[in-house]
Amino acid sequence: MTCNNFNTEIYESMIAQIAHGIVLLDSNMQIQYWNRWMEQKSGITQKDATGKLLKEVYPNANLLRIDKAITDALEKGHSSSLSQSFSNFNLNLSSNAKKTLTIIPQIYVSPLKGSDELCLLQITDVTAAVTKECMLKSIANEAQQGRQAAENLSQLKSSFVATVSHELRTPLTSMIGSLGLIKGNVAGDLNNAQAKLIDVAHKNSELLLNLINSILDLEKIESGTIEFDFRDISITNLLEQAASGIAGYGEQVNINFKLKSPDEDLYVYGDYEKLMQVLNNLLSNAAKFSQPGQSVTIFAQARNHYVRIGIEDQGQGIPDSFKATIYDKFTQLDSRDNRNTSGTGLGLAIAKLITDKHNGKIDFHSVVGKGTTFYIDIPTSSELDVDNSNPQLNKHQFAG
Repeated sequence: MTCNNFNTEIYESMIAQIAHGIVLLDSNMQIQYWNRWMEQKSGITQKDATGKLLKEVYPNANLLRIDKAITDALEKGHSSSLSQSFSNFNLNLSSNAKKTLTIIPQIYVSPLKGSDELCLLQITDVTAAVTKECMLKSIANEAQQGRQAAENLSQLKSSFVATVSHELRTPLTSMIGSLGLIKGNVAGDLNNAQAKLIDVAHKNSELLLNLINSILDLEKIESGTIEFDFRDISITNLLEQAASGIAGYGEQVNINFKLKSPDEDLYVYGDYEKLMQVLNNLLSNAAKFSQPGQSVTIFAQARNHYVRIGIEDQGQGIPDSFKATIYDKFTQLDSRDNRNTSGTGLGLAIAKLITDKHNGKIDFHSVVGKGTTFYIDIPTSSELDVDNSNPQLNKHQFAG
């Protein structure tokens, strides 16, 4: 059967079953056709609608924009798309017989091709699409509010930490100085009991000051407000200074720090003071978890495009259960003999952040009961195209 053989009855049957509302109006704006979808969704039969004006079928509806669109279609041949969100049509269309599920309509108004006197209204149910769009907008708004709240909280935290830390550090520094003078018998000789109490107060005050300084350092690094002075650094000089600086502490706890200098001097591009801070943290940790009389070795090795600096101890090792959280803030592993377990629990967290800022990597390998080797990998100077405005360029990825 060809298209020419289709009769009017077949066309009407096809239109009647379309899943959209079809309304045909003449030049007098009287309804000439009202399909089955319109009957089902409006509850108004084709017989009751045909021959009437749209405002007679919907006396309470807002038809201003629809009437204008129909006029433009009949007189100017213009087509229009009308949205429920801009015009509350109030056509009272529902998706069920009880009229409890209201439809959100989208109305397309267009002149009928081949006729200057007929206008076609196609009404589409866009409820699902509009509901989804509203849901997505709501989710997006909530996400934006969440991001803003997180940013506000972060700023509040930074301000609080900085203010409190500075307010604590000033009087604490004064206390430490005064306790130091008392320990030095400036205010008179102390008996043994007094000396012990002053010594405890002095040590704990210093520990508290170290904690405050560590919190400030951590906050500055995380917020990006800390300044890094990147330049070429001699590894030999860096390791010698680190070994010299830790030697006095080694004598106190009976740990021997050994330096194995590289065969040739190596250079990395970094911040000298920040890298020294990392080494001090790693060296003091190694001593803390070593037994008296044991050794801690400092070494450096040239690798492919980077230098590896290692701290090797013969201590108790790190259990597997602790490895996943070792760089978390305020995380500490107790030493076996409790000789020197005091610490902030921030040393490794700070060491990792500083190493990351150098486009480097920090890692370790450990055997329980035999010892641990921590190492940091820092790019060599020759492998970096130096950009002083942004020295933390990610030029290389380093394997463990």
